Amino acid sequence: MTKLAAVKIALKLAVTALALYLVFRLIPPAEVLPALRRTDPVLFGAGTALLFVMRWLAALRTRAVLRAHSIGLPVAKIMEISLSAAFYAFILPGNLAGGAVRWYRMNQSAKRPAEILTAIALDRLVDTLVVVVLGVGFWLAQGQSEIGDVGWALLGMAFALTTSYVLALNGRLASRAATYLGRARVIPEFSRTRLLKLADAVYQYRDLSFRDHARILGVSVLKDLLGIVGLVLYAHSLSLAVGFVLLGWLRSFIVLISLLPIALGGLGVREASLALLLQPYGVDAASAVALSLLVFLGNLALSLAGGLLEIRRLFLARNNDHGTRERTHNTID
Repeated sequence: MTKLAAVKIALKLAVTALALYLVFRLIPPAEVLPALRRTDPVLFGAGTALLFVMRWLAALRTRAVLRAHSIGLPVAKIMEISLSAAFYAFILPGNLAGGAVRWYRMNQSAKRPAEILTAIALDRLVDTLVVVVLGVGFWLAQGQSEIGDVGWALLGMAFALTTSYVLALNGRLASRAATYLGRARVIPEFSRTRLLKLADAVYQYRDLSFRDHARILGVSVLKDLLGIVGLVLYAHSLSLAVGFVLLGWLRSFIVLISLLPIALGGLGVREASLALLLQPYGVDAASAVALSLLVFLGNLALSLAGGLLEIRRLFLARNNDHGTRERTHNTID
């Protein structure tokens, strides 16, 4: 681990500790613990199980994106890599760590670095786009929101992300970028070659059919609707009287908060945000923090599953390496 990475992890832990300290100064743990104790384990378990279903749906979407490059990774393999990436994203600074793990592990199988990189970028763009668009839809369905600024912020993000999606997939931008790079002799040959490969990989998305787009976006919508159902199950496990529509747009904000590389799994920052956002709807701060902690525990279960898969992979790799050395030694003898 480099010094820079160690510093980032230390800062992330420090921000997490500071955020939790401030949250629990304002909302004492003695008020949060009774709310957590009344958690219905069946509803919490059902909500957490949906997280794994959502990962499977995300793997289906990733496979559809990879097929644009004629890369045929199995869904089971993509999901395994996704869970391992969730583990590393949880413990390392920022979501970029998880993305780097996904790229490295997929590229080990496909050996197509530029195509894998653009597929992961498009996959993340679609994921964020659908989260935000659904958030806007539920915010509008909610009617007169008590915190309208959040909804308007989501609307602005939805417009920007939709524009990015359209520009990325029509092929013209990538074609013009390739033309510019071909003429830009000021860019070193090493960098220019790799940038041209990336532009060519993006250009390949122009061949996606309407059915492909419908499949990619449709799976994403289903995935995030299940995410809202999971959040509703968490809320009902605490006996909170909040509905599907309200949690539908609040979840978008929670997901975006979790993407910020400033705290461990969004811990502390998410608790403060939910306490603020749910207060106008009659949810006391202690219950809001308890709900946020359930979200954290669900994500922790997902990450631990990824950690177990990663340990299993490393163990198998070590045994295979040991077996290879033994066979080589016996052959020499």
